[in-house]
Amino acid sequence: MIGYFLHNFSGYSGASKQAKLLAENIEHEVVFFNFGDRVENNPKVVNIPSSFFLQFFYITYFVLKFKINTFHFHGSFNVSLVISFLLNKRVILKTTLLGDDDFDSFSTKRNWIVKFFFIKNIYKNITLSKRVYEINSKYLPVQKLMLIPNGVSIGPCIELNSKETNSFCFVGLVCKRKRTFESIEYFLQNFSHLPDAKFYIVGPYENVKNNFEFSQEYVDLCMQLVESSEHKNKITFIGHVAPIEAQNIMKRCKALLFFSSKEGMPNVVLESLAQNCVPITNWLDGVSAEIFENKVSGFIIDSQEECIDISDIDLMVYNRKPFKLMKDKFDIKVIAKSYNKLYL
Repeated sequence: MIGYFLHNFSGYSGASKQAKLLAENIEHEVVFFNFGDRVENNPKVVNIPSSFFLQFFYITYFVLKFKINTFHFHGSFNVSLVISFLLNKRVILKTTLLGDDDFDSFSTKRNWIVKFFFIKNIYKNITLSKRVYEINSKYLPVQKLMLIPNGVSIGPCIELNSKETNSFCFVGLVCKRKRTFESIEYFLQNFSHLPDAKFYIVGPYENVKNNFEFSQEYVDLCMQLVESSEHKNKITFIGHVAPIEAQNIMKRCKALLFFSSKEGMPNVVLESLAQNCVPITNWLDGVSAEIFENKVSGFIIDSQEECIDISDIDLMVYNRKPFKLMKDKFDIKVIAKSYNKLYL
């Protein structure tokens, strides 16, 4: 039995979504240890309390109850890491966010020496990109490192004639790290003048709890930017929707505008490609270029002033370039095979 440790099971966390998708496609049973939000009436989800003291007893009890033999951490979990050591369990640590839980970032935080004692004894560290692999290889021998990208479910290709005329989207929490403001700004500067132009902002922007990245002040800034524009009626804040609805919106859109300041491997970019929706991104410390080739399956811009012509986007969608890349490289069924071997 595998224990998946994650933050906000029902939220908009890319790491959480990836963990759930992976659990659906591997050949092993999984129990989720959920930190943050609460999930009701799901026997395979253990809601972990916020108290460190109670966490210790909750986790230990359910690990023994479900006979968990492998701890798979989707991010950083201090108490759980200690418990895994005390119970002599096999540990797989997935580094999910460059600049946050890579080992260079860990080394700048307090208690690093203590944490590193546990980290150096883990079974494997999963990295999502070459950049994170290079960073973490300074701390662990390469035998303990594996580069396994995220994956997505692949459905039928969405053709150009099935897309709305000139629709674009942003998908994710409206927050400073995701740089939602810059996505809105880019749409207004480069695409809002197009016939029937639309921009959908898909993701939580109100009543967000248990998420330190959320800021009402930042949401207000985004709202003010929209309200001050003559094209404000072309922009819609959709809010928090089910993953299937977010996918449906990407199916309707020609391009995703995503300029996050840091990511591990942005799940939303993978989902976009799978829906034949062209990603327009920044370099993301090289992560974007690891996912797709610039000007072949998507666009990587050097600055907000760099404009992508709509005809180039249309041609890319018409030739199914985003979809073909995903089918060949990031199908979750292929990714799951790597984990099946790892869990043996």
